[in-house]
Formats: sequence, C-alpha cells, structure tokens
Amino acid sequence: MSKVSREALLSRIEEAGRSYEIKYHGCSRCVLKALQDHMGLGNGECIKASTPLAGGVSLHGKTCGAALGGLMALGLLVSKEELSDEKALMLSLSLGYRLAKQIENKFGSLQCDEIQKRALGRSYNLADPSDSKVFLETGASLKCAEVVANVARLTAAFLLDHVLEKRGVNKK
Repeated sequence: MSKVSREALLSRIEEAGRSYEIKYHGCSRCVLKALQDHMGLGNGECIKASTPLAGGVSLHGKTCGAALGGLMALGLLVSKEELSDEKALMLSLSLGYRLAKQIENKFGSLQCDEIQKRALGRSYNLADPSDSKVFLETGASLKCAEVVANVARLTAAFLLDHVLEKRGVNKK
C-alpha cells in the first residue's frame, strides 16, 4: 500500500465503490473490487466468486451484497486456506461479526430489501425484469451506489483499524 493519508485512502475506496456500482452494477463485486484495487486484496477469482452475491444473494433481496463483499475482503485478510486452522476461523467469524454489526448499525439492517425500503421508500424485486427496469430508470440504483460507497469505506476503515494495524501497516 503506498503512503497516502488514511482519509485519502478511504475517500478513494469510497469513490471507487460508487463509480463501479454506477457503471457496472453488482454491489458485492463493486465493494470487493474497490477494496482490492486500493488495498491489494485478492484477485480476479475473488471478484468472480463475489458476483452472484449481489442484490441480496442473487437478486433475492436477502443479505446485503455490499456487506457480503466487505466480509469477503475481511476473509481474504484473516482467513486461511487450511480448514483445520480453528484460530483463523474464529478470528474471521469474530471480526466478521463486528464488521457486519457496524454495517447493520449504519443502515438499520443487513437485509437488502430492508435497506432499500429505508433508502428508497420501497423495495424492488430485482429478479423481476419490470421491477428491475423501474429500479434503474427512476435512479433508485444510485441510492444503492451510495450504500456500496459507504460499505466500501466502512470496511476499509475497519480493516485498517482491526487487521492491518496488527500487521504494522501505517494508518495515518
């Protein structure tokens, strides 16, 4: 990670998440890609794996895809490929709980449809082509871009505060 101020880094990640969501869509992958680009996390395989999590898990309106993208970034930093590593599992779950709680506190829920209701006044069935069309045409998708931007920034700050500082990465 190059030596940039914490605020500059967080702002870059926030803007990257927003612009990816506006241009490409797919909240889960847009959060992960913003974090990947600016914090050096994962690779293209990770982006591919995150893609079906968008829209509240494959357009079901369930667990927020942006939150899932952030949790995937956390997992890339603290989890291990070795399934027998119980310590890494527990660290990942403990930190994941804390990150998810911060996201839930910010948006009032971890559920995509609930976050939509709070931000847009209603939820959209993104699996329904006509509802999805309305979602895009009315600009409602821009509100989701703000959720993506906020989750990317919040996740980056969390990673800096709770993971990277322990590895000696400068947070200033």
